[in-house]
Amino acid sequence: MLDRFFTKNSSRIAFYVITYALYTTIAGSFDVAFTLRITGSFTKLAILYLFYYSCLALSFVVSTFLVSAGKFSRGFRFNLFFQASIGCLMFFGMPTKEQQLILLPYFMLKGVSEGFFWSTRHASFTCLTDNEHRDRFLLSLQVGAIVVSVSMPFLAGLFMRFNTVRGGYSGIYIAAAGAALVSLILGPRIVTAPPVRPDLRKFRTFLVSPGNRSWRDYIFFSSINGTLAMFSAGVLNFGVLRTEFNLGMFTSSVALLSAVFILNIRKRIKGKNIRRIVFVSIGASGDMAGRLVYTLFLNIPSLIFKAFCDSFLTPLRSIFAENIIRRRSDLMAAHDGYSPLEPYLFQELYILGARILAFSFCAIVFTFFPVGPFVAARIILGFLALAPLIDVQLLKRIEKENLHKMTSHDIL
Repeated sequence: MLDRFFTKNSSRIAFYVITYALYTTIAGSFDVAFTLRITGSFTKLAILYLFYYSCLALSFVVSTFLVSAGKFSRGFRFNLFFQASIGCLMFFGMPTKEQQLILLPYFMLKGVSEGFFWSTRHASFTCLTDNEHRDRFLLSLQVGAIVVSVSMPFLAGLFMRFNTVRGGYSGIYIAAAGAALVSLILGPRIVTAPPVRPDLRKFRTFLVSPGNRSWRDYIFFSSINGTLAMFSAGVLNFGVLRTEFNLGMFTSSVALLSAVFILNIRKRIKGKNIRRIVFVSIGASGDMAGRLVYTLFLNIPSLIFKAFCDSFLTPLRSIFAENIIRRRSDLMAAHDGYSPLEPYLFQELYILGARILAFSFCAIVFTFFPVGPFVAARIILGFLALAPLIDVQLLKRIEKENLHKMTSHDIL
């Protein structure tokens, strides 16, 4: 319906990325808090997220083959359809402590929805953006998503402030469903020449190839590090802030600071050749400092310090690290016999396998050594405090290999 307003495929991709952010910031900001209120158990929380990532992995594979026909808007629309379904499920079947089983279809639909979104996002970026313009495009998308992140958690938290917990969650989930449904109806088409269909038989080659070892090491380690750190920080934030209203105000404040900073970075890198690893190193230092201080003190001042690091430094690591990895995927597709979509499909399968392993480990450990959810989250975040430095070392090795691969093929 909005095809006439979005003349470029990049702007159409941006529409779906921002609408995804709209849903996740209305309802997703409170996922961990909501599940903790229902279950009260870190082990149950870990098992539910294990189930979620398993569903995401299956959905990701199915969606990748679906969008390989070149109709990327179809994958994004499936994501919006499942988002609307989640909102309706939670409005009409809100789980309680006595009815926790409804959390299973919730996390299943959430995993399926996320799988469709991320596979389509990767495929559309691969086929419709190039390495030279990708940094600024990703930063622009980040700013747009953050603008949504500033307003939506604030409004959702404010709404919950004046309602009961059950009424508040019912309201934000039906609002999220409405936003997804409107976006589904209005969504523009993204159609391009279909890329080469992925061949899953090459996944074994990907797993054993010596040339991909640094890449695989980084993907495996960083996915466990990033996922468990974000998960445990979400648990701790709810423990420190105590209410959804405070959580919403905090999330919006962090997003506002991050938007201002990223806009400034976007302006400074325009038209310049940059060393991505420098920005990654700065972001990793902030990430490490924020984790250390927060786990040591676990109070409001330490949370504010971590929020400062997360706003001004951590985004640098995530954005520019993604582009280093994406560049490696481009080179694999160009020189190592992979089709354009295969490196991203194999990468995500590897990531999801690492996350499933991580949550399986957490569920087993905290079943045999049961502690409260906030103690468990503090242990995990403290253990991962120095992990960003390992990320940087692995990324340096990958960037060096990227440069060698580019120059060797230029010489040939």
